[in-house]
Amino acid sequence: MQRLRIDLVTPELGHGGVEHQLSILARGLRSRGMDVRVLALLHGGAHEDALREAGIPVVKLGFTTRAEAGWRCLSTNALAFVRLVGLLRRSRPDILHAHLFRAYAVCLPAAKLAGVPRILAGLHNMGRHLTGRHLLILDRAATRLADAVTVVSRAVAEYASDRLRVPAPKIAVIHNGVPDQAFHPARPSQLDTPNPLVVCVARLAPVKGHRHLLDALALLRDRGNKTTTVLLGDGPERDRLQAHADRLDLDVRFLGSRSDVTSWLARADLAVLPSLTEAFGLAAAEAMATRTPLITTNVDGLPEIVRDHGILVPPADPQALADAIERLLADRPHAERLADAAQTWAREHLRADTMIDKYLELYRTPAR
Repeated sequence: MQRLRIDLVTPELGHGGVEHQLSILARGLRSRGMDVRVLALLHGGAHEDALREAGIPVVKLGFTTRAEAGWRCLSTNALAFVRLVGLLRRSRPDILHAHLFRAYAVCLPAAKLAGVPRILAGLHNMGRHLTGRHLLILDRAATRLADAVTVVSRAVAEYASDRLRVPAPKIAVIHNGVPDQAFHPARPSQLDTPNPLVVCVARLAPVKGHRHLLDALALLRDRGNKTTTVLLGDGPERDRLQAHADRLDLDVRFLGSRSDVTSWLARADLAVLPSLTEAFGLAAAEAMATRTPLITTNVDGLPEIVRDHGILVPPADPQALADAIERLLADRPHAERLADAAQTWAREHLRADTMIDKYLELYRTPAR
């Protein structure tokens, strides 16, 4: 098997789902004999040590943001771009795969100038955070440079085709992957409560819909169905959500970002993902892998993976969400059947090894 030199690029290596997936991909490619390097546009972060321990070099490219560098931002980034072109010319990777808009908008032109044989853009969302026509034009121009555009769901594929005008033959749908250990029975986390336990794994941001979950829990409480809820994740909405939970007099535990998500899912009676938009839904995939009954909103990429193995409800609809939670808590045999079917489907379609194999197959496919 040919040993490919592969550069994987991301803006940074923090706690986000994209960074987690890139770390899984990098280590999986290395285990298959590939020469892998990770380039961080801005900063390192939580996954940096694990990558280095796996023998994967991590290179920080020295780009910056206006918030960090002010008026020096343009000159700093221009110099970083020149250095990046030189780095790629010297190291001569076979593949450069840049994930997220900020990374591929910068690195695909640099890779083109450096003569990298095969360059790819990785889309992990529908670009709703990119405001302004100039950013849409830049996104279209960057993806036009790519030999292939990888997307994590058919919903993102439709965005790439319709909004970015990427030709269909260039688009490859490759779902995110869940590590094998997530499918193994985990020791449940300890939590003393007489109530059913609801777990939500999501960054505390408005787009994740936590406020609607809290409103649904209040409706349930008013019907006589008390719950205890654990929120795993952190973000800018934390203080507002805590205040809202206090006003509603709910039993909600804010535990922040955690590395023991599998144990909390093993302890849960059900998992809820109330997102207003979700390109894929890694938290949903993790709940399916751990055989946790699941409720999500019927948005974007979620129906593609949840299918009929969980309950899908309209977004921003506390009444529908409350009804779904009540149904699964009241009908445990039905909840168990859904969870069994979800785990079986996830084991077949959402394993990390499956994701890695598909990426490697794509890397070996000649450019069209």
